[in-house]
Amino acid sequence: MAVAALAGVMVAFVCLQLVDAVWATIFWLVALKIAWEDFCSLTVSDFHLAILLACGVIRSTLSVWDASNLQMSLARLAEIIAIAAVLGLALYALAILFQWIRRVEGLGLGDIKLISVAALWMPVEIVFQGITLAAITALLMLAVIALRIPQAFPADRRIPFATFLAPSLWLVWMGQQINCIGDGLF
Repeated sequence: MAVAALAGVMVAFVCLQLVDAVWATIFWLVALKIAWEDFCSLTVSDFHLAILLACGVIRSTLSVWDASNLQMSLARLAEIIAIAAVLGLALYALAILFQWIRRVEGLGLGDIKLISVAALWMPVEIVFQGITLAAITALLMLAVIALRIPQAFPADRRIPFATFLAPSLWLVWMGQQINCIGDGLF
C-alpha cells in the first residue's frame, strides 16, 4: 500500500500544478485508506468520507469563487452540492428498491456516500465513468479469482466495491484534471 500511495503522490506532483497536486494527494491517500478498509472489513469509514466531503466542499468553493460576483458563486456552489445530494438520494432509492426486489443488499451505504461525495470533486459524468471503471475492474478481478479458485466467490458473498470504486474515482478525476477525460464543470 505504501508503494501505491507513493506512486499516486508522485503522479499528482508530476502531472498537476502545486495546488491541484495537494488536492490530488489528499484525495488519493484517503481513497487508498477507504479501499483498504473496505477490502478488510466491508465498511467505509464515515471519518474518511467526512475528510473527502470537507475537502470537496472547500475545493468546489475555491473553484467557483468570484469575489466580484458573490451571488453567482454561491448559486454555483449550491448547484454542485445539490447535484451531489440528489445523486446520493437517487442511489439510495435504487439500493432500497434492489434490496426490496432481490432481498439482498446490492449497493452498500458507504459506496453510495462515496459516490455522492465524489460528485463534489468532479462532474457527475466523470463520476459515472469512475463507477464504470470500478465495476469493470471488480468484475475482471472476480473472474480471475473465480477461474483460479471456483469456490472462492459463492453467489451470496459480498464484494468490497469501494475497494475498486475509491481508486477508480481518483483515476478518472486525475484524467479530468490533466484533460484526458471529459470537459467538466470544474
